[in-house]
Amino acid sequence: MSLGLSIASVVLAAAAVPTTYEVGLRTEVRGATDNSGDLQLNPAVSLTVPIRSLTFSASYLPRILELVPRHRGGFTVLHRGAFLGQWRTQSDGRLFVDQQASYGTNAFSLLVAAAEGSTLTLDRLSELPPLLYFSETTTLGLEQPLSRILRLTASAVYGVSGPADDAAKSQGLPLQRGPKGALTLAWLVRPRDTVSAAVRYSASYFSSVPGGGLPRAYILEANAGWRHRFTRDELELGLGVAGSRDVWADQSVHRYARPVATVRLRREPTKRRFHRFGGNLRARLGPAIDPITAFTYSRVEGLGEIDYLPIPKLKLTAGGGAALALSGSLSGQAVGLAGLAASYEIDRHFSLTGGVRLFSQGVSQTPPVVSQPPPVSQTPPAVSQTTTQWVGFVAVSLSYREPL
Repeated sequence: MSLGLSIASVVLAAAAVPTTYEVGLRTEVRGATDNSGDLQLNPAVSLTVPIRSLTFSASYLPRILELVPRHRGGFTVLHRGAFLGQWRTQSDGRLFVDQQASYGTNAFSLLVAAAEGSTLTLDRLSELPPLLYFSETTTLGLEQPLSRILRLTASAVYGVSGPADDAAKSQGLPLQRGPKGALTLAWLVRPRDTVSAAVRYSASYFSSVPGGGLPRAYILEANAGWRHRFTRDELELGLGVAGSRDVWADQSVHRYARPVATVRLRREPTKRRFHRFGGNLRARLGPAIDPITAFTYSRVEGLGEIDYLPIPKLKLTAGGGAALALSGSLSGQAVGLAGLAASYEIDRHFSLTGGVRLFSQGVSQTPPVVSQPPPVSQTPPAVSQTTTQWVGFVAVSLSYREPL
């Protein structure tokens, strides 16, 4: 009897808060100065079900691409799905599980990522042609206030990604898997000032590379941060140190100590009706793992976006990102993307966007995967060829979100 009452109470609670569904489609057409062109479709379907303090969300976000001329990849489809379950505690905490998976022909170009509005991943994957690829990532996270001025954030992640057939493996991309973990303690010292201490760990295990062996890479990072809130702006600074341990394909072990520094500036849009400004800038110096060679190296990267709304329905945006390798065999190689866009919202379901993007990348002239790189002290300067491409684009976005 008690079980029946419990089930009934859950059903009534679920009915009290409506389930919400959302469907959308973004279509973008791109044309480049080298006479190449892309048609990119990003349909989206999601369902959100709240049950008291629990919320479950499921999404299907495929990517459909037509790359012209066909030697660039032709017609490709990447299937992507996501699930998020979270529990809100009575003390304003949150426990969540986030799972994301993808399978299909993946185009790693930054132009494709920019069209989706996703955070740019500034690594050498963008050098690869479209290939059959899979990935899966599971995240378990906790955000919990310990007191009125202390807050704890923790996460544990396990992911696996890589080529899904022999043709993709022949491009030199190894299978990568491994865990990540992070722990942050934030202290509100004053109403506008917060200091924090964070520890992060990652381990990456790679499949066999040409020449044999199973390379591995480990990074342990510790830093301290300070965040200050102004009237509309927020400034965040961080400084720390990281240790990395590389196990090369010949099983030799190499350890490095590298500095870590971060800066972030965010401006909330003004609340007035006309001439609203907003944006964010972020830069980081720290270690990174090259997904192709499996070696760690120091990298400086920056991302930024500035928005201006002269009238409520028109938004002008300038943004982009760039990264530069500072050590190892990749030293001196850079990748970047910048863009200007204008977006007009016809109504809450329909908007038009147009603009230009500039893509630049230094591509290594050496084989992408080696079994044993030279010592850092003997590493020659990187030999690369810089490619630059101007792209114009027009996009139409449709979305519909309603309760069931």
